[in-house]
Amino acid sequence: MKIIFSNTQTNLGSLRPLLQDIGAACLGALKINVDAYKGILTSRLLLVSVILGAYGLRIHRLGSQEVRGDEALAFLFSQHSFAEIIQSTLALKEPHPVASYFIESVWINLADHSEFALRYISLFFGVLAVALFYRLGKRLGLAQPTLLFGTALLAASPYVIWHSQDARMYGMYAMSLALTIALTWLAVEVLYRGGWNYWLAYTLVGWLALHTHYFAAFILLAANLFAISWFLFDRESRRRVIPWFAAQAALGLAYAPWLWQARSILNNYPGAADSPSLPEAARRALSVFAVGESVPVEQRGFFALLGEALLVLGIFWLVRGKSEQCWALVLLVLYLVIPLGLTWISSLNRPIFNERYLIAALPPFYLLVAIGIWETLAVMRWQAWSRRDKLVSIPLALLQSGLLVVLLIGMTLSLQRHYNDRYYGQTRGWRELAAELKRLTAGLPPNQTVVAENYPDPALWYYYTGPATRDVIPPLGRDAQSAVNLARSYAMAGVEWVILPLQKVDWWDNAGLAQIALAGEFTLIGEKKIETWPIKIYARVNPEALILASDSFLNALSFATAVRPSAGHGFAAPGTDVVVHLHWLGSPTLLAGSEKLFFHLLNTQGALVAQIDPFISRSDFEAPMLTYVIPLPDTLPPGNYRLIAGMYDPAQPGSPRIQTRSATDSIELATIEVNPF
Repeated sequence: MKIIFSNTQTNLGSLRPLLQDIGAACLGALKINVDAYKGILTSRLLLVSVILGAYGLRIHRLGSQEVRGDEALAFLFSQHSFAEIIQSTLALKEPHPVASYFIESVWINLADHSEFALRYISLFFGVLAVALFYRLGKRLGLAQPTLLFGTALLAASPYVIWHSQDARMYGMYAMSLALTIALTWLAVEVLYRGGWNYWLAYTLVGWLALHTHYFAAFILLAANLFAISWFLFDRESRRRVIPWFAAQAALGLAYAPWLWQARSILNNYPGAADSPSLPEAARRALSVFAVGESVPVEQRGFFALLGEALLVLGIFWLVRGKSEQCWALVLLVLYLVIPLGLTWISSLNRPIFNERYLIAALPPFYLLVAIGIWETLAVMRWQAWSRRDKLVSIPLALLQSGLLVVLLIGMTLSLQRHYNDRYYGQTRGWRELAAELKRLTAGLPPNQTVVAENYPDPALWYYYTGPATRDVIPPLGRDAQSAVNLARSYAMAGVEWVILPLQKVDWWDNAGLAQIALAGEFTLIGEKKIETWPIKIYARVNPEALILASDSFLNALSFATAVRPSAGHGFAAPGTDVVVHLHWLGSPTLLAGSEKLFFHLLNTQGALVAQIDPFISRSDFEAPMLTYVIPLPDTLPPGNYRLIAGMYDPAQPGSPRIQTRSATDSIELATIEVNPF
């Protein structure tokens, strides 16, 4: 037993170091796994925080700003079936495809029509773009801190937030951004990994992206140029050449029917933007990418230089990297340069360059910026570098830190303007204008009343839902004859009231064509201004409806009148006008030439509450009808008021009134009832 025991002790003693080594290895492995899981958990929590932050920035004040014209057009356009949307897109030569209209058509049947609801799909695609951006960067092998930082930049981008809160074609630009990011990610997946599921997803997403915006073709071109480069330099990848081009052929065949139907739109669309020079186009692109569009014009050159410096530093660090990073650089440069360059080239022959068309090129910008900033900030590893590396990296770190601070300040100020400053926002006062039009048309016969715009802005028709007929005069841009014909058709159809809110758009109504045409058939009886819109109120008065006054002046001068409130109701409201149409009878030779006409509105106690005193011109007697407008005070109490008219001569001492034939100094014209609308 002792020997056995002794031998056992001896054997255990020899195993002790081995067991200790195994235990230490297990504990070390456990510690590594715990640290790895902690790192993964931290990264995921940070990613979730970034995505939630993106959602918060996009939902903030989502419905506070007014719907702009393009958003309203998308809403009105989508209130039809799919077949009608396709037919209208082709017939009206709408310059964008139909995918986003289809989404809106479905959505408006599920949600209400508020500004918030209309824009929520844009918000969805804007947040989805942030998540897809992270997935793309991860597939490109970017370091986790770099990728999270770039994702945070995209989440807070004023440029992306603006389009994520805009319902143009129901989030067309946010939708295009999300789809083109997904398309690029799937292109990399099929090139690196293959698999029928990725090939199918790539083809489907490409087809949807092309049906969302025609310029998605530029992203496809960039992906194909990258694929060709990859096939040329990587032998292993060449086994995917045939599947790759088969997918492109399938995508082209799937899209060809729509492309054929829309060929006349693509060939003949005149454009509605501009054609800048290449330096100007680059300046505008880099500026909006860096800090968005909500910056003063004079500052955009500075922010363009900032964006350029950040790009250069990102490219610098990728060039210094490994071969895998060089391939990431090739993809990102193609992804950025191809859509920007082709958008500019497309604008050379027609004015179609617009910052919103560049949104698909934004992801590579932020990936390169994130690489440049984060790699430079990681200069704390400089202790292991050579002296030469230290001399290069430390100044770069200081420069990049300063650029980052300026970028974040610029983004913050731009967002603040977007949310709160009407000058940079979408609110133009459409709500107030629509409310005033509803007030003016309330109670008027709908078949005799027209609310006409002098420019076809659908934002008004989104907000104005009154019963009056809605129209545009001139119906054709800068066409005086079409305006005259339309005004004449109003008169022939028995229209009595035309309310015209004016918007200054020179390329449609460059010379007051609407006012000139309406003045030929109607009488301007009132004017108001709501926000930035002057409102002209026109009425059609038949001279035969004028009533002869009950008395005359100077034994031979008299007039016929018609009195009506400016809004056409049987009563007037405080703050509106009373309109008097007048036709003179008699010879102006009986006048000395210094006389004035007066219109006085009196309350039941005979106190004066409103008046006008126009001069009398001899040419007035030649006019078939004159129109005078008497403004009523905003604080005028409800009740009945007497409207009287008379003449006096301010050139005589005491400005005496001229007596009538019946020895009175005025003639009563009407009793005006005043009530709030």
